Amino acid sequence: MHETDDNRARTKFFFFAHLCSILWYAVPGYLFTTLTNISWVCWIFSKSVTAQQIGSGMRGLGVGVLTLDWAAVASFLLSPLISPFFVIANVFVGYALIVYVVTPIAYWGLNVYNANRFPIFSSHLFTAQGQRYNISAIVDNHFELNVAEYEKQGRIHLSVVFALTYGFGFATIASTLTHVFCFYGREIMDRYRASSNEEEDIHTKLMKRYKDIPSWWFYLLLVVTLVVSLALCIFLNDQVQMPWWGLLFAATLAFGFTLPISIITATTNQTPGLNVITEYVFGLIYPGRPIANVCFKTFGYISMAQAVSFLADFKLGHYMKIPPRSMFLIQFIGTMLAGTINIGVAWWLLNSIKNICHDDLLPEDSPWTCPGDRVFFDASVIWGLVGPKRIFGSLGNYSALNWFFLGGALGPIIVWLLHKAFPKNSWIPLINLPVLLGATAYMPPATPLNYNSWILIGTIFNFFIFRYRKKWWQRLGDNKMLGEFDLVGIPPAPRGLPQIEVTFDIDANGIVTVSAKDKSTGKEQQITIRSSGGHSEDEIEKMVKEAELHAQKDQERKALIDVRNSADTTIYSIEKSLGEYREKIPSEVAKEIEDAVSDLRKAISGDNVDEIKSKLDAANKAVSKIGQHMSGGSSDGSSAGGSQGGDQASEAEYEEVKK
Repeated sequence: MHETDDNRARTKFFFFAHLCSILWYAVPGYLFTTLTNISWVCWIFSKSVTAQQIGSGMRGLGVGVLTLDWAAVASFLLSPLISPFFVIANVFVGYALIVYVVTPIAYWGLNVYNANRFPIFSSHLFTAQGQRYNISAIVDNHFELNVAEYEKQGRIHLSVVFALTYGFGFATIASTLTHVFCFYGREIMDRYRASSNEEEDIHTKLMKRYKDIPSWWFYLLLVVTLVVSLALCIFLNDQVQMPWWGLLFAATLAFGFTLPISIITATTNQTPGLNVITEYVFGLIYPGRPIANVCFKTFGYISMAQAVSFLADFKLGHYMKIPPRSMFLIQFIGTMLAGTINIGVAWWLLNSIKNICHDDLLPEDSPWTCPGDRVFFDASVIWGLVGPKRIFGSLGNYSALNWFFLGGALGPIIVWLLHKAFPKNSWIPLINLPVLLGATAYMPPATPLNYNSWILIGTIFNFFIFRYRKKWWQRLGDNKMLGEFDLVGIPPAPRGLPQIEVTFDIDANGIVTVSAKDKSTGKEQQITIRSSGGHSEDEIEKMVKEAELHAQKDQERKALIDVRNSADTTIYSIEKSLGEYREKIPSEVAKEIEDAVSDLRKAISGDNVDEIKSKLDAANKAVSKIGQHMSGGSSDGSSAGGSQGGDQASEAEYEEVKK
């Protein structure tokens, strides 16, 4: 009754936050650009190289660095306000371990891979002497590797952070598979069986009111995009370099990884990427061709990422009751528009800004350095042009990083075994190694500048404010704690039989106390849902009068719901009894019972309470003949089926929709 006022409050808050965001963006973006990178260590020790390595948020470890630019905070890991704190904690542990423990030891302590010859943090490629690698010299006229020039210039070397990012990337993709298998394998099978048995939750039943998306829409889109992509690979092969079978292989990889990565995304709000594994696999199979590797990565990684995004949108639409066909069309049109606009803008930038993305030719403070594109280009050289065998294999310097695959695969198994050994320690299953090991997956192009503020803001909002200013957190985050209302371990019950008793207690201020109790096990949970504000006396009086005005209708509706549920329970019991005793009773008795059940089904589809009661009595009378034939005497039918007496809680009405 007060939803309109609540919506107004949310709308006002949205526009207020939107306005503040627009106004603040100009402060670090144009007026005081120093606020984008606050590095006090570099300010104090401006002439020290080591201090720059430790304190720089762009080219170092970023100790103590912060940013007040929200675009920098949310540019890689998304908004920290919408990630659960256990995810923020996993990111923090992984980030601190890699950047502040492993990297200093590898760089200053052990000098791994002669790390001291190169910058501690850089996405560029280097020679053994620490000079920038001349990529143009090792590319021939067909955009393939010139082996003679490569051997002349020598092996490619990476900065220590760049190398560790790839190593932990190997561990992340391996841990994703074993983590999902250990912690969600049984649930996946249960969900699969439930889908084949057409078990539906309340959201699915409500969505049945809308027309479903025809399967041929998906098949048509798949066929069209596949044909166009195959034509690209076949008729423009000299430009894209990738053979037609590479496209099918990329699609297979995307299909296989979509489920496990979707589960990680749904539970953590972080999405592991397929960029490393797609680059690695195709680089082994088809080395020396950088464009082919880029295309394979795009078809494999981006297809999976788009599928996960597509599923996330449909999940949101499922809960928000958005018509599926509308959601599909919006996604299709939005994808076409976004793709076209992105290509147009990129083309315009390339032709309008001189030396764009060439950071060595741009002014020192130029914003057009394109760090993401730089990493994308260097990856095409590492995995496509030179190939993983010459860098991460026996011909390269970084073959030891392949052990990260094994470590990543074993890690979740160890966590799962610890969880089974110590089930009372609730913090153990919160260790999410795909998130922890993949914490620095975006570095480079991401820098410690992006991570420090993301972790700080997320911790303040989702830990301190959540714990000590819960009401304010609820109002700001619009969280009603419904996600914490979870009754687990409840055995399945037949449709129509009361299994969970739910009670609602609403006071005059709109505070709702909801409790749910499993009647078979006695397990119970309770939550309290509070509005963002109370109600005035006039509002309370108005609600009371409305309730009194509709009291009679409510009673009539309750009576209809009760008799429908009673009839539905009776139908289930009769059908169960008839299945057990059909061969032991005359066929005409079985036919009479089936007719009575059919009449009762028709009656409960209407709103006539008296008719439903009449057909219910007739059905109970018919099923009582089972007991009469089995015992040879009179029976009230209670032993063979029918509705049972006793104190029962009133149930809400529901509807089962069958195709």
